Amino acid sequence: MAAVLAAAALSVWALDAAAQNTFGDDDGGAHEPAIDVLAAEGILAGTECGDGRICPERPFRRWVMGVWMIRAAGHAQSQAPTRFADVSAGLWWAPYVERLAELGITSGCSAEPVRYCPYEPVTRGQMATFLVRAFDLDAGPTAGFADTAGNRHAANIDALAAAEVTAGCSADPVRYCPYEPVTRGQMATFLARALGLVSLPGGSAPASPASPDAMAAEEVLAGLTVASERRTGYDRDLFAHWSDLDRDGCDTRREVLIRDSRIDIVYDPNRTCWIIAGRWYSHYDDVWVDAASSLDIDHLVPLAEAWDSGASGWGADLREAFANDEAALIAVTARSNRRKSASDPAEWMPSNRDFTCPYVAGWVGTKARWGLSVDRREADYLSGLLTGVCAGLTIDIATPFLDFPVLETPGLEFPTLLSPVAPSSGAGPAAPADPPADTPGGGARPPDPGNTKNCSDFDTREDAQEWFDRYFPHYGDVAKLDGNGDGRACESLPRRQE
Repeated sequence: MAAVLAAAALSVWALDAAAQNTFGDDDGGAHEPAIDVLAAEGILAGTECGDGRICPERPFRRWVMGVWMIRAAGHAQSQAPTRFADVSAGLWWAPYVERLAELGITSGCSAEPVRYCPYEPVTRGQMATFLVRAFDLDAGPTAGFADTAGNRHAANIDALAAAEVTAGCSADPVRYCPYEPVTRGQMATFLARALGLVSLPGGSAPASPASPDAMAAEEVLAGLTVASERRTGYDRDLFAHWSDLDRDGCDTRREVLIRDSRIDIVYDPNRTCWIIAGRWYSHYDDVWVDAASSLDIDHLVPLAEAWDSGASGWGADLREAFANDEAALIAVTARSNRRKSASDPAEWMPSNRDFTCPYVAGWVGTKARWGLSVDRREADYLSGLLTGVCAGLTIDIATPFLDFPVLETPGLEFPTLLSPVAPSSGAGPAAPADPPADTPGGGARPPDPGNTKNCSDFDTREDAQEWFDRYFPHYGDVAKLDGNGDGRACESLPRRQE
């Protein structure tokens, strides 16, 4: 392959000449210089993840790799139909991914059928291979990383080190962490180094995005406004949720499912970003889950609670941003989320006691970050926890909830891939292979009910959901109660009054 750096004809900007604070969420981060200079070159755009943000802490997806690589190399988008079975021709980024294949930079993630796996995160090892192929980097001597022996990307990792794109992820021992996913901010830095736009700091490893110093949780709580709550005028539909803010074909619910699964996601190959199975840990009730339909994506601070606490005065755009804030969303079992409902901590706490302090940290941090108030009972209850079992707790309101240092996910149980899933032949996702008996939906298989129910057969959406949750893990959506594939049945029905 001809060297593409010359073809790209990129101007090397001095850092002080590059655009500064290009996006609303890259100010002061370790990757800000790289993000700003790539934005100045037109490689990154203001629609990266919606609302003028770059989201440097999010995982870097394979579809984004296509966009950034082709723009960086100065190539035109492909005019040919996509060859990948899991890339819809209607998606705006499909021509970029197809161009990657035309240039020999990728052959996809599977051969039969030919798939690209566009929504999977890029690992540090895969990133090395993409960069070496795209920019024709020369092979280098063995870099001496302690954790790359036997890795299929090892030679390209060594080439990346020789080109001074990486110094690894740790210094003692010197490691590269080839299996770790790359964040969007880290990828910006790696790409800018490969292009010669920023330099590798002498002897240092690639840094994670910097964040403000953590504060005592008591101090953060004391800074919140204490006010009475009013639910007048609340309607869940006032918060546009499960939006596709970055226009990648995956809405927020599916983004969180992809983010939180501990094994490779099983997708329905016939639908865009239609998630069937994976392996998730529900922190609320200490349960492992394999079927996506058994999970809710919980707003840590419920939408109704946010309305009561100040969101009633927000505009529609700000409410949508809150409702899709992945930093304050978590995948949990449907039953635990519905028991929580719109309760605050004084009214409901997770049954998993190991999650008490992380939950308190997340609640206080989210309210502080969004400028929401607390009522007197809520404040007193939280204060009691922060001076009791959670004494000494510190939080950083700029840190995504699931990245709080106090949060520890148990070791992965049954760390094997699920059996392959047959393509769906009708509307809705195909059912996963039989889940283990210790997971929701597991145990004795109920008889197949067939297409015997309509939404009109249920009084409330909760009644329909209970029926749906019983049969979906075994037979899929046989009654076609989930029209949009979000795991929620008969959303047009009224809620149960409790």
